[in-house]
Amino acid sequence: MVSGGGGSEERGFMTLRHGGKIGKDFHFRVFAKGFTRDNSFNPAGAHDRWRMGTLGLRADWHINSHNEVTFQGQYQSGKAGQKTSFVHQSAPDTLVTQTEDVNLAGGHALMRWNRTTGENSNMILQAYYDHNRRNELSFRERRHTFDIDFQHRFPLTLPFRQEFLWGVGYRWTRDHLNAGLPISFEPTSRILQTTNIFAQTEIPLIENRLKVVAGLKFMDNTYAHDNFLPTFRVLWTPNSKQTIWASIIRAVRLPSRFERDGNRFIRNGAEFLRLIGNPDLVAETLWGFETGYKHRLTSNLSVEISGFFNDYNHSISEFEISSETAQLFSQRDTEIFGFEIYGRWDAFKRLRFMPSYSHLQIRNQAPLDHEVESGKDPKHQFTLRSQLDITHNIELDAFFRHIDKLPGLNVDSYQTLDLRLAWLPVTGLELSLIGQNLLQSHHLEYTPEVVQTMPVQIQRSVYGRIIWRF
Repeated sequence: MVSGGGGSEERGFMTLRHGGKIGKDFHFRVFAKGFTRDNSFNPAGAHDRWRMGTLGLRADWHINSHNEVTFQGQYQSGKAGQKTSFVHQSAPDTLVTQTEDVNLAGGHALMRWNRTTGENSNMILQAYYDHNRRNELSFRERRHTFDIDFQHRFPLTLPFRQEFLWGVGYRWTRDHLNAGLPISFEPTSRILQTTNIFAQTEIPLIENRLKVVAGLKFMDNTYAHDNFLPTFRVLWTPNSKQTIWASIIRAVRLPSRFERDGNRFIRNGAEFLRLIGNPDLVAETLWGFETGYKHRLTSNLSVEISGFFNDYNHSISEFEISSETAQLFSQRDTEIFGFEIYGRWDAFKRLRFMPSYSHLQIRNQAPLDHEVESGKDPKHQFTLRSQLDITHNIELDAFFRHIDKLPGLNVDSYQTLDLRLAWLPVTGLELSLIGQNLLQSHHLEYTPEVVQTMPVQIQRSVYGRIIWRF
């Protein structure tokens, strides 16, 4: 399929698939995909054209009634254009801006064995390997990742006839990052390992009314050792029209490679500053609390409201250790809380409305001489979806959204509207005309930070699509 948009943006992609089977128990599929995206909009001229090609296959072997084996493999390669501003180590007081085509390539392979041992019990063993390469002016990376996981699910008759799931996993990853570039690392190569073991049970305290899910994971990582991560969820359905739920979880975010070992020069107003990682950073921890309520008011009207409170410790902050150097520290505590309201109204048999509103608040606490990020998440978001079945085979969908401003990124609030008109002449065939971001010719949604590429604006686009399922 090839599609064109609005005179200012063209998009195209193509997908070829071929499948077959050998005997009645072995099925396979091979596919090739390719796409191209031309430049977005910037008043000074954008350079973010993107094109990518992919080759892949999948094979499924149904050995017998108890054993199945799946294999998947994929390789992709392409280029992504960008205009980058950076400070090179050889000239730390000069800002350089260049256009480039970033080289991207990589592939992965997956093998999964599923053994069914009963109606509600099975074992899954999965192995995964991934290799990726990225080459650009700011930095270069090659990464190898190997992952193996095992899970076992089975029922327990006592004390509540609950389902029990446990498993173990191991991940090994090695990177190669070049030195002497605007974003550099020391050491340039590092091996990171993660091991985990978990157990989880789902307990029906009152059948079809009250259910509890409790779990515990132990995780050990090169950067963060001996992490115990509990989770507890409860779901109460007092009647067919109401549902109440609540959850408590603990999670960790591991420091990134740059946060521990990175080094780059940045422009700070009219001055240039060196930002360095910190090998002593600890993992960021989270205690998350959530609760929600859903009520079907009538047969065609329902409303759902949920709220959350997240308490983060050891978040990242920046501290100027000298007039020319800033370093990352994990001395910030953050509280994030908010709520969301979602509704659905089936106004008529063929017309449905789905509005939603979300509100977000963030509070940071850090030493007075530490710099923290703020104003990079929208406080208010509102969306309205509608679906209209004009006839039994003609559909009209609309999606409006309002996103609040991001003062920390100098991004103004914006409103967008997407429309889709689809015709389904026969079973499995869909012909549709789609318009996206129709209210403005272009608008800004983000500005990059770590790799300081030129910000581009999302454009209005109109294109056609053909889908044939068989």
